[in-house]
Amino acid sequence: MSDGSLWVCGPERSGWDFELPDGMQSVGVRFRPGAASAVLGVSASQLADTRWRVHKVLGRAADQRLQVALGQPNRAGTGHEALTEFVDEYVCRMSQRDRQQLRFSDSVLDALAARPCANALQLADSLDMNVRGLLRRSMCSFGYGPSVLARVLRLQRFLAISSTGRCAGRATPLGRLAVDAGYSDQAHLTRECRTSSGLTPVQLLRHYVPAFPDMSDPFKTSERFDISMIT
Repeated sequence: MSDGSLWVCGPERSGWDFELPDGMQSVGVRFRPGAASAVLGVSASQLADTRWRVHKVLGRAADQRLQVALGQPNRAGTGHEALTEFVDEYVCRMSQRDRQQLRFSDSVLDALAARPCANALQLADSLDMNVRGLLRRSMCSFGYGPSVLARVLRLQRFLAISSTGRCAGRATPLGRLAVDAGYSDQAHLTRECRTSSGLTPVQLLRHYVPAFPDMSDPFKTSERFDISMIT
């Protein structure tokens, strides 16, 4: 933040609103699902639905190093380069175990891309795991279990597809959007949308502002979308 504070924002189970004070600016690095825990070396379950000062998660030395990098004159104003280099350092230091954890996260995302409505047992079978092991590793990688992860990804996909259609000038029926996003039907979309955002799908789309135009679809398909997260 432009006030000098540094934060690590954990994975969220539901959307929340905030407003920055007048004149306040912020810049950040967003990890794809399951990546932050492997890169930063901390269980995502410890960060879920919370926001922590960087020194509380990565230590005082890391906080001070990042403060110095952000304070360099040639990086004043945005901090994109400093943050990117800071994260790159952690990526380069990833252990073999961390990389295995990252591959697990990718395999879960791939499985949910193929079967968006798979339950925990079906997902565990597809990954040749037992349900208890899947839940334990999912909590560490994603901050919540596979059922919540599937719900988050479905909603992100719904928003991505909806935004793409609007940008192309197409008005796609809500029921069709629901099925394309991985829901069983429109009612399924409505229930989960209310759970995650407190809004109906129509209300959410009315207030939604795409914020990450270069981000790929969270279901890991080859097609790229305009956005993939709730702001």
